[in-house]
Amino acid sequence: AMSTGSLVVSMAAPHTVLLCDVGLQGLLGLGSAEMMGITIQTLCGPRTDVAKMDKAIRDAAFGNVSQLQTVLYDRQRSEVYVNMSFSHNNYSGGVAGCLIK
Repeated sequence: AMSTGSLVVSMAAPHTVLLCDVGLQGLLGLGSAEMMGITIQTLCGPRTDVAKMDKAIRDAAFGNVSQLQTVLYDRQRSEVYVNMSFSHNNYSGGVAGCLIK
């Protein structure tokens, strides 16, 4: 079964997590308090395509939606295979964020 989850990260590097839903918390074995304020790089590892992920977030700032299949790393640093969709999201208070789900 494919688990689903979503998070919103800031557009500006280093792409801080602004919001993370329960689905993704469960997938990564991290609680909401642990997710808040970490950078997306914290979830990356040797097999994460960081360059493509950064580009997808930058593209989202210009209103482009992109898809990426890559690997994130959970609390135990185990590989989690993910299909990610990146899109522009107006986070609360008018902060522009990138929605990843």
